[in-house]
Amino acid sequence: MASTPAAGTVLLVEDEPEIRRFIVKVLATQGYVVLEAHDGGQALALCRQHPGPIHLLLTDVVIPDMSGPKLADNIQMLRPQIRLLYISAFDNGLVQRNFGMNAGATFLQKPFDAEDLLKKVRSVFMAEGQ
Repeated sequence: MASTPAAGTVLLVEDEPEIRRFIVKVLATQGYVVLEAHDGGQALALCRQHPGPIHLLLTDVVIPDMSGPKLADNIQMLRPQIRLLYISAFDNGLVQRNFGMNAGATFLQKPFDAEDLLKKVRSVFMAEGQ
């Protein structure tokens, strides 16, 4: 199956280098442009500096220097149309109770494989109203 070039730009925030490399590899092979950040501060800087659109914020819920939901709030002020996808080793209920994630937010629990990741990312891109 041929990948679609420029499927979208993803701002990935993940502090674990191995997981970050895995996600970049999976998404890049499908035509996504991936901007990598290891914490919230770096993600905000990339968001401010990137001249083109950023279609998706894919962030771990627990990252250095702020929570993923707090980062999402800050990035949505800069880029209101950005889509959100949270990842975490914690289950969805725990994340909602303890990290302020909206109950309707899109979530993918770790560990996940390439197929799970791509299905979730595609579903976020195809979600109505996005």
